[in-house]
Amino acid sequence: MHRTKLRTKLPTKLLAASLVTALAAPLAGCSIITMVVDAAKKNAAKLDHWEVSKITLGLRDAKGICARGGVQLAVYADAQHKRRKGKHKRLETWSLADEGKHAGKLDFEEFGFTAEGGEVDLETGAFVPGSDMLANELSGFTITASYPRERKVAPSTLRFEPSYDCITHAGSFGEFGSSGRGGATGSMGKSGDGGGDSAPGADGAIGDDGGDGGNGGDGADGPRITAYATLVKTPHHDRMVLVKIEGDVDDLVLMDASKPVMIVAGGGDGGDGGAGGNGGRGGSGGGGNPGGTGGNGGRGGNGGSGGNGGNGGVLEVIYDASLPELASMIALDASAGRAGEAGRAGRAGDGGFSGNGQGSGGKAGKHGIDGAEGSAGQPGRAGSDGQSSARAGDVGSVFASLPAGITRLSR
Repeated sequence: MHRTKLRTKLPTKLLAASLVTALAAPLAGCSIITMVVDAAKKNAAKLDHWEVSKITLGLRDAKGICARGGVQLAVYADAQHKRRKGKHKRLETWSLADEGKHAGKLDFEEFGFTAEGGEVDLETGAFVPGSDMLANELSGFTITASYPRERKVAPSTLRFEPSYDCITHAGSFGEFGSSGRGGATGSMGKSGDGGGDSAPGADGAIGDDGGDGGNGGDGADGPRITAYATLVKTPHHDRMVLVKIEGDVDDLVLMDASKPVMIVAGGGDGGDGGAGGNGGRGGSGGGGNPGGTGGNGGRGGNGGSGGNGGNGGVLEVIYDASLPELASMIALDASAGRAGEAGRAGRAGDGGFSGNGQGSGGKAGKHGIDGAEGSAGQPGRAGSDGQSSARAGDVGSVFASLPAGITRLSR
């Protein structure tokens, strides 16, 4: 048994969550996802003028479905134009990879979907597996697309066994602190009025200061959990690690026995401080005799402070005493959450341009003075490492009620 740390900068990597999973489940109301979906609907092709003869269901940019991941589906429709009899076309649903360029692509709501082992989100076309990994290992994933406009068009069905490539760990980290919001950019100063050939131009106004960045949120402490580990045989795999998590987190996780098995109860990382907003440019001096002086640039906003990392949790692992090889397969992580980084200082606003000299002997005004740069925020503090331990023990009662088809490999 050994201790190591499973951490990357992005929480999404730690959670092994794909963008598709996020789209379909907890973040369906967030503004970025709403914009993606709205853009697809606005530019989507309509099937009103097409006679569909066949639909084909596939996966978008994926060869399989991970047990705790997600994929975007793709539906292809072979169609003939209702008025232009010689016009045939293969239409398809929009892709996340289109980066908002959804013109001519179909909306997923043109089709009906049924699924075993998970759910399909009609807005995004994302399939997300259900949480019961043992049930999904036994049944696999079955997804069927239909075309409700025309019942004579045959449905199309996909079947996949779960893959486990995206399962990086069992257990949980404390919640990560939110990043501070960036400060607003200062507005540009108003330009001075012109004075003409015989009157001085007015000076430009001072640019507004940039807003201060928000502070990052603190990461939460890691959970207190007990994990039980054994090896099992399934209909599709001769040897897999099965981990049952109890305590602040409850879960049952299947993992690939040929890869390192990480069990975690780490503290959440502190959120980064938001960047200070840049100072606004000074307004230009008005033309005149002489020209007006440019306004001074605004001061850059201060960066926000990074949040503190959460303390590592308390992790106890009990592995199957009849399978001593588990001791070298399992790694523990109850490490502290990282400190959030300091928000950068906002840049100084540039001084405004001098007003042009006009008329006989008119001289140009002076250039405005650049503003001052803001101050960077302070980094947060890392949390303290938690406690982790592992020992062999009797786990028979923990795994006594496994479903038929899942067999514990005890000796």
